Amino acid sequence: MPAAARRQILQVAGFDLSPDLRSATRQCGEKTVKAGVGIGRRDIDGDGRDEFVVLSQNECHGANGKLHAVIVTRDASGQGWQAVLDADGQ
Repeated sequence: MPAAARRQILQVAGFDLSPDLRSATRQCGEKTVKAGVGIGRRDIDGDGRDEFVVLSQNECHGANGKLHAVIVTRDASGQGWQAVLDADGQ
């Protein structure tokens, strides 16, 4: 995946990236925590287009679950990205 697409997907999913694109961070209230992030590609809704599943360990204190998941897909214009699911869980 090109670095520009990875950066955009992670930003839509609520993560910030370091300038070298090696470290992702997430805001937990006023605290910034490093996030171990994985991105998977899959056609979830059967429309023939791949959606991106962004998974990370949930490091936010008091959060609901140990996993943070966001599904990101192209927006209606096809030019940008949008998050269609953002959830914490087990």
